[in-house]
Amino acid sequence: MSEIDDSNLRLARRIVEAACGLLVISGAGMSAECGIQTFRRPGDDGAWDQAAQQLATPEGFQREPQHVWSWYRRRRLQALAAQPHAGYTALASWEQRAPVFVVTQNVDGLHARAGSSRVVELHGSLHRFKCAAQSHAITDGCDQDVVPRCSICGSYVRPAVVWFGEYVPDAAISGAAEALEAAQAVLLVGTSLVVNTPGGLLRSAARRGLPIIEVNPDPALPRPADAQVSGHLPPATTVLAGPAGVVLPRLLA
Repeated sequence: MSEIDDSNLRLARRIVEAACGLLVISGAGMSAECGIQTFRRPGDDGAWDQAAQQLATPEGFQREPQHVWSWYRRRRLQALAAQPHAGYTALASWEQRAPVFVVTQNVDGLHARAGSSRVVELHGSLHRFKCAAQSHAITDGCDQDVVPRCSICGSYVRPAVVWFGEYVPDAAISGAAEALEAAQAVLLVGTSLVVNTPGGLLRSAARRGLPIIEVNPDPALPRPADAQVSGHLPPATTVLAGPAGVVLPRLLA
């Protein structure tokens, strides 16, 4: 792994130290560093990814509710066994300096477990449940191997996550917008920006003139010095190329 560019790191430190509110947009790269298996990018042809995209749909659950329930139960147990890395704890510790608003695509709950107090989970959580028919919140019987039924309407219980073909909940969209409004800088961590909502937040941040720092082994945003900047996404103010578990503790020391 290459060393972090010192000039980029100094600039990023000045940005976060001057910001009275920091918006963190995190993606699957943070989870992957903890050993959690993630959905791959489009174009990857892994067997796990193909199975995931068949199971993580309303149609997949309707067709094979027990199979989907068991698959998500394994994912939840994997998330519970994982430990937040140093990047998560660095973000949580920064709340002693300034408000930190986390908007995450991840469903594993690691940000909250590390101590972050303001977390918007765009795609829901493996640790919450609802019924498939009426979205009644379910709290009992969700640790069992057999897919439970809702005590109110009798429909199957499912994880309260956003599946392929479903929309991000309005409450999460509103929470993300409020976080952006309160922020003075943006920290983009471990996301390829394949999904739309984080990209929309970044474009809104750019329109407000907020500085954007990207932390990623394979950066997704155009570099500041690029001669041709794509109109699809705004350029980063600075890029720190590397894993979050290494970069964030140095940035937020």
